This record gives sequence, C-alpha cells and structure tokens, in this order.
Amino acid sequence: MPATPGDQPVHTEIGAEQWWLNLDSRGGLWINGREKQDGDPAPTGEQTPPPAPPAEPGVQPALETAALTSWTDLGGDEAKRFGGTARYRLEFDFDSVVARAFPPVSANAPTTKPSDWLLDLGDVRESARVILNGQPVATAWSLPFRVRIASALLKPGRNVLELDVTNLAANRIRYMDQNKLPWKIMRDSNVVNINYRPFDASAWPLTPSGLLGPVTLTPLKTVQP
Repeated sequence: MPATPGDQPVHTEIGAEQWWLNLDSRGGLWINGREKQDGDPAPTGEQTPPPAPPAEPGVQPALETAALTSWTDLGGDEAKRFGGTARYRLEFDFDSVVARAFPPVSANAPTTKPSDWLLDLGDVRESARVILNGQPVATAWSLPFRVRIASALLKPGRNVLELDVTNLAANRIRYMDQNKLPWKIMRDSNVVNINYRPFDASAWPLTPSGLLGPVTLTPLKTVQP
C-alpha cells in the first residue's frame, strides 16, 4: 500500500507470509493470502467495456462537463430521483501526465518509470468500478477510494478511463414514498422505522450522489521497509 506522510507501516504475519501494510485511517482492505501473482498484468489492448448496469428512472442523456458535482445538482427531477449506475468517461494523454509529474528541471526526476500509479477518486457516493482502456481494474467500495494501477496498464499517448459509479437507493426510495409508489413488497416482513412504525422516507433530504472528486493520478515507488 502507498504510504502517506507521517504514517508508519504495520507489520503482520499471515502463516508463512509477511506483510507490511499502510492504511488510511478511514480505509478498508481485503487480503487474499492464498494466491500469488508474479509481475504486472499484461495489457491486452483497448477492449469494449461491459455495459453499465440498469438504473431507475432509466437511461439518462449523456452530459459533458468540466466540473464534478452531485447528480442531485444537475437540475431536473429525474436526476434527483435517480438510483443506479452512471458511467464517467475521460480521455487523457499519459505522456502529458508523466511530464507534469516529472518535469525535466526537477532534481528528483526518477531514472526509471514508477512501479505503479495511484488513482485517487476523491469523494465517491457510493462505489466506483474502474475500467482503463477497456480493461476492468478494480472496484473502489470504501474510503479512501484509491486504486493502484500497474504501469503496464497505462500506454503512451491516448488512454481512456471509465468509472461506473453507483449511488445509494435513498433518493429513489424518497421519490417513491413521496408519490405513494409500492416498493415495500416483502413477502414475510413489514418495513418499519426504529420506532416500529410504518417506514416513510418522503421527508428525507436529498443524498449526494455520483463522483464528486477531485480525481488525481500519482506515481508510486516501491521501497523496502
């Protein structure tokens, strides 16, 4: 895991394996100690990513924007009651990213390329599936919403980053209760609030949804503790 200033890696042992972990205080991590992968995954070229999952109230028109904001602030009732997944797409020039990260005048310019890159999605409401050049990379499902990307997956020149961001169903449920639409269709259970009274979300405030950012890409260097 990438270190942040002031943090100290934690050493732990899982069977015969030894791990050095550095986690954000807000973060979570799954560790699979049964499988071992040598080297970086080989890029397979640009592929067609899988379609985004269905959402309600159905497919929304594409929107081009230079600023990240909550779906609830996009205007229109459909955006406010939307529940599901939206796909973000960004084309960027990787050579320009490298040039900004390692300017030639820098005395600390590396002699070799970074081992990996850290994609930081910033504020995500609530999860994001990362697809790079048509290749599924990972799903960011908890704070701090950071994904490690192998250098082999990035190519010189044009790259395409796609993010399938899924929000909570809160705004959709709010809308359905406001309009008396049936959704509490449980065969063996009634939906109640904490006081065991009929559940009603009609007075809920709107919940921020989508990718709020900022989104950054930072080079990483492998070090030995």
